[in-house]
Amino acid sequence: MIPLPLLLALGILLASNAAAGWAWLKARDQVAELRVQYNQAANTAGLCSRSIEQIRVRADQQTAAARTAVAAAAAKARAGDRRADQILATPPSKPDNDCASAQAQVDEWLSNRAAKP
Repeated sequence: MIPLPLLLALGILLASNAAAGWAWLKARDQVAELRVQYNQAANTAGLCSRSIEQIRVRADQQTAAARTAVAAAAAKARAGDRRADQILATPPSKPDNDCASAQAQVDEWLSNRAAKP
């Protein structure tokens, strides 16, 4: 028969091995869970980076379109300014009658406007 101290030592050894195995399995499961969380965070960060890049590209496109629109509006405003300067620089057609001069300018403007397609 096996002596009692040897059985006790084997029992303690078996219990400690079981506890170490249990701890190892728990740590392994925690590492696996942390890896899943890491992968999810990395995927989310990648999606965020791609979305930010798409927003930047769209903002660049809108900036270019806005610059074009602003340039066109400025050119149109300059043309209007030139026309206004021309109107203001034109002496009245009837110096002694402001109303008749204004009416003549409006008639000229309307005839020019009607002539445009």
